[in-house]
Amino acid sequence: MQFSVLTLNLHGTIDRWLGRRELIVAGLVDRQPDIIAFQRANFWGGQVQWLLRQTHTRVGERLYRGVQRRHRGLGSLFDGVAILSKYPIVYYETLSLPEKRTALLLNVELPSGDTVDIVNCHLISGVRLPEVRYQQVMELTGWLSIPGRSPFQVIAGGLNDVPESRTIKRMKQRYGSAWETAHGHEPIATWPTALGGQFPSWTGCLDYLFATSNLSVNNARMFGNEIHPEDETLFMSDHVGIEASFTLDKVV
Repeated sequence: MQFSVLTLNLHGTIDRWLGRRELIVAGLVDRQPDIIAFQRANFWGGQVQWLLRQTHTRVGERLYRGVQRRHRGLGSLFDGVAILSKYPIVYYETLSLPEKRTALLLNVELPSGDTVDIVNCHLISGVRLPEVRYQQVMELTGWLSIPGRSPFQVIAGGLNDVPESRTIKRMKQRYGSAWETAHGHEPIATWPTALGGQFPSWTGCLDYLFATSNLSVNNARMFGNEIHPEDETLFMSDHVGIEASFTLDKVV
């Protein structure tokens, strides 16, 4: 049984959203991944709902259903995570992480009858906060180890740390990186794009798809890294998304 997962940081509704949203919808219509994990989703403006309506209208059918959850705190109306699925949702759970972050888990049933836990998280950003991100990942991995979880798990999102950090090394103690498995190394960078014509002096890989070892990675590719033919400063987001295809390795 094969399925695909896409992760993308939406960057809220700032930085030329009216132009960016058309690129995102066009990309979703073209790729139509089975499962989508959005970070930095703006709840106040109904950002995810708009993207879904437009995608479904252009495809001509309702592809996705899903769940959104806000982060905690004063900025929660403008920042949260969402998971959308073509497959039936069995149940969902949330985990409150340090610094008012929320992780979202959807258990979905594949056509084969197997269930997969899809997890979406967006860890705190900032070069001076590596210990906080490490604590967030420690709590996340402990939560995902609770007895009764699906043996198949995919963790998507912006971990906001580089591959050599303690945070990512901790994740790789339990999960494999889809991009690294497919290509032999992590992307050189998933942040930033040239959105708005800004070219910072630092770039890095901050976005990942992780999976349990019983999920084989068929391929991994970027989403939203193409240069617009008429505007080299217009991208889907300030982050580049990652899409990967997985196959369940079932013991007979």
